[in-house]
Amino acid sequence: MVFVQAGGGALMLGSVMLVDDSLLAFLGCLAVGAGAMLGTPIWLMVWSRRRNGRFLDRTEAGSAEIVSGRVVPLRASGRTVRSRVEVGRTAYVDSGALPPHHPSRALVATVLTPDGPRRAMALVPAELHLTAGGTPIAVLLHPHDHDVAVLDTATDAAALAAGDTDPRWTTCRIPSDRTVVGGWSLAALSAALGVVAALGGVLLLERVLG
Repeated sequence: MVFVQAGGGALMLGSVMLVDDSLLAFLGCLAVGAGAMLGTPIWLMVWSRRRNGRFLDRTEAGSAEIVSGRVVPLRASGRTVRSRVEVGRTAYVDSGALPPHHPSRALVATVLTPDGPRRAMALVPAELHLTAGGTPIAVLLHPHDHDVAVLDTATDAAALAAGDTDPRWTTCRIPSDRTVVGGWSLAALSAALGVVAALGGVLLLERVLG
C-alpha cells in the first residue's frame, strides 16, 4: 500500500514533465496519481477493518471453545503489548465468558509457547486495566490456533513472577512490531520503489511522446 501511495504522489509530480508533450497524458497521469494517493488510504482503512473483524471473530470463537472445555488449552506465560477497546465483543477469562454488559478490550500479548515466543490476542474485561505494555500475565492458549488466548485469572502472583523471569525472555528472539508487520524499513523501501517506478514510467512516456 505504501508502494502505491508513494508512487501516486510521484506520478502527480512527474506529470508536470508531460505538459508540453501532451495535455491528455498530463491530465491522465495527474488523475491516476491523485486516485492512488487518495484512494489507497480509504481502501486500506476498509480492508483493515474487515480483516480485524474477521480476526476478532476467530478470537471470540476460539475463546468460547477454550472456556467451554471443547479444547484442551496450553498454559503459557506472557507479557502484554497493547490493548484497545472493542465494542460489542464478549470478554473471556478462564472461568468463562462475561455478561454482555462487561466492556472488553482486545489485548495483544507476547506468549511463551513450546515452539517459542509468539504474539496472541485475548478479549479481556476492560475493568482489569491491562493497558500498559510489559505487564506479566498468564494465558490459556488455543491448541490449534495459537493466535487466540484467554486470560488465566487463576494464576497467583508468585506464578506470574516466575513466568516473568523465564529465561526464554532473554535467550529467545521476542516478536516485535518490526518482525511481525515489517516495520519502518520495509515501508521506506516500498515507498522508494513506488517513487522510482512512477517516475520511470513518466520518463518512458515522455520519451515515447517526444
